[in-house]
Amino acid sequence: MRAMVLAAGLGTRLRPLTDLLPKPLAPLLNRPLIDWVLDDLESAGVTRCVINAHHLPELLSEQLAQRRGMQIEISRESQILGTGGGLLKARAALGSEPFIVQNSDCLLRPDYNRLYKFHCQSRALATLLIMRHPQQRSYGEVRTDVAGRVIDIAGLIGSSVESAQSGMFVGVHVLSPQIFDHAPAGKTVFGVVRDLYVPLIKRGALIQAMLYEGEFVDVGTIEGFVVANLWALEQIDRLYTRALEDHRSPQPGVYLHRSARIDPAAELRPPLLIGAQCTVEGNTRIGPRVVIGQGSAVEPGARIEHAVMLPQSRVPGGRLINSQLIMPAKEG
Repeated sequence: MRAMVLAAGLGTRLRPLTDLLPKPLAPLLNRPLIDWVLDDLESAGVTRCVINAHHLPELLSEQLAQRRGMQIEISRESQILGTGGGLLKARAALGSEPFIVQNSDCLLRPDYNRLYKFHCQSRALATLLIMRHPQQRSYGEVRTDVAGRVIDIAGLIGSSVESAQSGMFVGVHVLSPQIFDHAPAGKTVFGVVRDLYVPLIKRGALIQAMLYEGEFVDVGTIEGFVVANLWALEQIDRLYTRALEDHRSPQPGVYLHRSARIDPAAELRPPLLIGAQCTVEGNTRIGPRVVIGQGSAVEPGARIEHAVMLPQSRVPGGRLINSQLIMPAKEG
């Protein structure tokens, strides 16, 4: 089974974090977000994955070179080609069987095998994973008939068929390679939904949807990034145990990397994750719901709760931090 992870965006909604890193390397529990995505795809049986890249591609290549297991190919885009154009450029690497496509900026845990099987049995050109969401109309509502056939996306089709189900597209889909035969003629830059799915549905082609009922967090904004980290922290010993490698737990819900230096006078409140080579001084209170990235420092008298510290960040003595992202100081 093959897959493609869409990772070429500039990540403008994540600035200033993406001034330092490409969006797929934004850390979730001190591991790059894309590593969590690739772990899940590999566990589902994906053996080859294409990842498109545009913004800071060298950093992405360096991180991916550390992985072992599935074959990874990076498709560099000198200009952003859009979701459809990016897929078209990678066509040869995606093979002759249906393949999975996933955005790199969402936190979710889909059953890829169930989705893949559903798609293959339906004989659709594409199958979208959708979920019910209170803001689904603002995201672009997907409506289906009783058989799960997509009849409208974001009101762009205006179907008169009565909708049996509706939801928000969560950025995971399975495509049959025959869909490339319907790509816009002469275009190299286009979107897969607006420029491919919508015209196909208007022409009567079969595009399916399957309902997803798991967790979903849009990590594409600073607020979403913090929310995703703190939500995942609460699930760390159930869903995200890879984040606990080389960590010790001196008390329930508190996880400290073995290289971290923690003053015995520091007050640690769960849930809390402290990464490698961090320093926490005495007379500090850390937690609840705090993730501290590698090489960070918390000075005496600081209080931190409901926050995420990026690697190499510092909280000065006496500072009170609540519900925010802490960035490393700019050089110079």
